Amino acid sequence: MDNSKGLTGWGVHQALWAYTGSRNFASSPAAAQMSVLHQVGVDFPRTWLSGGNADPLTAIQSRPLAEKLRGLEVDVEEVFYPEGYTPALAHEYQFKLETAAAREALQSMLDFAHRVTQ
Repeated sequence: MDNSKGLTGWGVHQALWAYTGSRNFASSPAAAQMSVLHQVGVDFPRTWLSGGNADPLTAIQSRPLAEKLRGLEVDVEEVFYPEGYTPALAHEYQFKLETAAAREALQSMLDFAHRVTQ
């Protein structure tokens, strides 16, 4: 998130400075604690993850988290889209239920919730 540009980048930088108390937030102890990726262990609960192919957080957060969870043998269900998928799926794509990808993600999440609560 530290590489965000424009107005979004400015907002991200201001928020992370506020959250961490440091202008150099990326190397702060607080920033290291903010990422779930660095906090998971074998007792992490079963997890459903998704990310759009145009969401920059998918590559740096969601996919690495899914990989780490699989390595820890945590039950993880994931819905990711290939780089060339069209239309491109931005952050929070799953809330645009008029799209096929959002409906697919919703059904996957419901199936996962049903499976893990039975």
